[in-house]
Amino acid sequence: MIDHYRNLFNRQQWFEDGLSWTVVQPLDEEITVGDLLWRLNGGRDPEERIMEYPIEKAGGGYTMLYAADGKIRARMRNFIFTRHAIQEGDPSILAEFRAMLDRLDPEDYRGKRSAAFAFIEASTGMGIEAEWLDVEEAPVIILDNWNET
Repeated sequence: MIDHYRNLFNRQQWFEDGLSWTVVQPLDEEITVGDLLWRLNGGRDPEERIMEYPIEKAGGGYTMLYAADGKIRARMRNFIFTRHAIQEGDPSILAEFRAMLDRLDPEDYRGKRSAAFAFIEASTGMGIEAEWLDVEEAPVIILDNWNET
């Protein structure tokens, strides 16, 4: 799966440094798009951003963050620089991500970014297909019942 994202970044180099990926999976309740946007914006109107630079709230730079029940449960800052990564919260949540990073060469930065995407896909079942990025003015699809087959 890491190779899938490595290939994607090779084809779409802008994508590698220009993305924040959020996967939201409600566990026991229906959630509307409007409600989701309100929650992601701290309970405020989605048209009014609460942070000038949202990346600062997440921890800046290359940060993997896992939140549940309205709380940050685990975070790994600076994961791209494995030796200097700072891990907070429950270490078991990001253990497989850490294992992916440990299997890569310390200077394989594209591999580490790819591992982040692969970990998100493996953990949530939500992936990104390269073809989606080749379409101009592509619609955004929100799956209301993503887990129903």
